[in-house]
Amino acid sequence: MKTLKTLLLSFSVLFIVTNFAQAKIWRVNNGIGINANFTTAQAAHDAALTLAGDTLMFEGSNAIYIGLRLTKRLTIIGPGYFLGNNPETQAFFVDAKIQGITFAAGSENSSVQGINFIGNGINVGTSNITISRNYSIGTLYVGLDPQCCQKNVNNILISQNFLINNLITTGNPINTGILVSNNFIGTLDFESNTSALLLNNVLTNGANSLRAFNTLFANNIQTNPAATFQAASSNNTFNNNISANTIFTPAGTNIGANNQTNVLMTNVFTVPPDGNVETSFQLKSPGLGIATAQNGGDCGMFGGTTPYVLSGMPNVPSVYFYNVPATGSNTNPLNISIKAKSRN
Repeated sequence: MKTLKTLLLSFSVLFIVTNFAQAKIWRVNNGIGINANFTTAQAAHDAALTLAGDTLMFEGSNAIYIGLRLTKRLTIIGPGYFLGNNPETQAFFVDAKIQGITFAAGSENSSVQGINFIGNGINVGTSNITISRNYSIGTLYVGLDPQCCQKNVNNILISQNFLINNLITTGNPINTGILVSNNFIGTLDFESNTSALLLNNVLTNGANSLRAFNTLFANNIQTNPAATFQAASSNNTFNNNISANTIFTPAGTNIGANNQTNVLMTNVFTVPPDGNVETSFQLKSPGLGIATAQNGGDCGMFGGTTPYVLSGMPNVPSVYFYNVPATGSNTNPLNISIKAKSRN
């Protein structure tokens, strides 16, 4: 007899399949008693049946999934995080925790979303990678495969993640087409070979912990009054950013306009910003972040064309409510109620 939890997971997969009709979806669950396709991340990837273009669906579990090295084009999807904090997320409030991911050669055009990395890192060692709607990424290296070398990468999208502790590009290769938007980020360290766009992020860099070259900073909010760029940073453009000090004041080879400096964050956010609470970065209205972005929109991670999504909910349908009677019969059939929601 199927348990309610098993039924729920089956319904979740049923809804998601409608979005991926052309590729297979493989269930990954390391929980005891769950009949999934795979119990470990690497086994799911390495299986001969798992082909380029398939999806690995990581289901919520109290056990941590060991890290994953990708050499195939795959879509990695978890259930999101902070699931009990926001309405209509998932009916099962447990997230999927992974001990890090490396995108290696062969995994071009792969993506990951909805995962709790529990402070472990992501290594991007190839091009055309999307990292979105994840939580607690320790260090995100762009241009590194730790098993071999630094890599020349391009077209990397890093979007809508909450708490990237360190975002770093490596030094030897040329990293181009790096778009970083609508994230909450700690330290930012870009090498001089990197060209990037940083749009609508919240930054908390400390003293001398921010370095960038050839980068456009627009519509970002820097919350730390002690934040400073490293002296070598150059050839950046600062437009329409908000900072708790004068960090975005153009000087030397750095140019830009319409930045708000020495701003009190109480005039920007509804509550004091808290790195453990995603809703603390929602803008006060009226406030200094409203309608002050480069395009006339809002600054910060909830503004722009790809606003931050609470709980990192993946862009596939999710079952957030179900009601399954404990018993039924031929004369008293089971009346099952399910509610699902899809997010862009």
